[in-house]
Amino acid sequence: MITDAGKNIIMHHRGNDVRSRALAFKGKGYVNPYVNAECSLPDDEIDRNLRYFAKHASAAIVQDYELYGYVIDYYAKEGKPVYVLPRLIDVSAVQPAFKGSSHEPPLVVHAPTQRDFKGTAWIEEAVSRLRKEMPIRFLLVEGMSHAEALQLYREADIVIDQVLCGAYGNLSVEAMALGKPVICYIREDLVSRYPLDLPVVSANPDNLYDMLKMLVKDKEMREVRARLGRAYVERHHSASVVIQSLVKIYEGVWRNGGK
Repeated sequence: MITDAGKNIIMHHRGNDVRSRALAFKGKGYVNPYVNAECSLPDDEIDRNLRYFAKHASAAIVQDYELYGYVIDYYAKEGKPVYVLPRLIDVSAVQPAFKGSSHEPPLVVHAPTQRDFKGTAWIEEAVSRLRKEMPIRFLLVEGMSHAEALQLYREADIVIDQVLCGAYGNLSVEAMALGKPVICYIREDLVSRYPLDLPVVSANPDNLYDMLKMLVKDKEMREVRARLGRAYVERHHSASVVIQSLVKIYEGVWRNGGK
């Protein structure tokens, strides 16, 4: 094995490889009645994998504190650290597309990469209900290249990411980098674990209609959230910032063997 050769191993957990159905619904200090983790690996397989990785890896990395809760007990039991490293984006390659004055109804965009996980049905229901009250355009982005999807995000007035899981994903990061106000459910117990300047509008199936209506009606709020979102990504997700943090993690693991 690599460890037998005196090498360190860092395991990077990304999402459904560790998001167990049981813990996604209820864990230490939280209950999430909205989450749908059926696309995750089976819970017994997750448990088996995490026991193995915690035993043989020197450390682990996760992208946010939602995932941290699924893995920390396994690694702590083995005396191994778990680091939180935010998602990375090259902000220099993504120019913001702030929306100016427009006579068209606001365009709401959603990318349902995993419909049940993201809560697409709830999003479609909220949009359908709102359309009966005011003009609004809605676009589902699926079945196209990433470059094509980015172009559609650029045209959006509002981007909805995921409304069940309780943490924001790659779509939120890309949308904020593009200068778009974002709606995404942030689990209540995780709010304090994010930077204080997080501008995402949190919404779950119980209040999604109200939050969406608020943004559709309030152009000034959309503009403020859009600019705050771009600044947030530059501070917390830009490649230069995240890479520096990653180098420090590597250095720490190299010096301490993960401990």
